[in-house]
Amino acid sequence: MVLYKHEQRLAESLALSRALQDKYPRNYLFKLETANTLISQAGVERQASHMAAADGLEKEALDLFGSLIRDESSKRALAVIHFRYAEELLALRQPRSAAEQCLAAVVAANADSQLITRAHLRAGQSFDLAGKRNEALAEYRIVLSRPNTRDSLEQARRGLKEPYRGK
Repeated sequence: MVLYKHEQRLAESLALSRALQDKYPRNYLFKLETANTLISQAGVERQASHMAAADGLEKEALDLFGSLIRDESSKRALAVIHFRYAEELLALRQPRSAAEQCLAAVVAANADSQLITRAHLRAGQSFDLAGKRNEALAEYRIVLSRPNTRDSLEQARRGLKEPYRGK
């Protein structure tokens, strides 16, 4: 699936992720890949001015995240699911909803320390994109109180100096 996406063969990636999702319905990873590919495909459709198709793909992806969150078999991976959901919401330019999902990842059972740090950082960035600077500053301060994950401390310091504007 990753190779197909890298080569922009999204239809094949989607077909494979859906087939694996159907074959292994309790494995949340295939559903996450399906949702990610749907969002990527929606971007392609939007660039081609196929707005209705893009909207349909985005809705399907968001519905899939909703079903993953409600699925009892996914409870152990809920932090990861919320975090990935937040990343997709950011890609869809929905920063307020992304911040909510980041904060849900932080409090989810079984969230590991690195994911919690990354979720606080992304929550801060999401709040900045949503124009909620005070909430963003609070999240960046939390990141600075935690162990460094990748370059989280550097990014949090940058976020304290100036609002995050995106990549």
